[in-house]
Amino acid sequence: MMIVAVFATFSIPLWAGVIITIADTFTFLLLDKYGLRKLELFFGILITVMAFTFGYEVRNSLFAFDYAVATLRE
Repeated sequence: MMIVAVFATFSIPLWAGVIITIADTFTFLLLDKYGLRKLELFFGILITVMAFTFGYEVRNSLFAFDYAVATLRE
């Protein structure tokens, strides 16, 4: 169901989603062919990027929250 929401939100045609999925699958298989450690490194990099972007968004939302509270107190 999540993929349906992605297609509905970004209006990606179904055929394009199939092509993206095929490309992802073959990319992971190619990385696995070169070694499991390289595949683990790839996923580790993706998880690290996600963690940094999550921290960035949390930090920005806290600043926005502090600004909203300060504005309401005036």
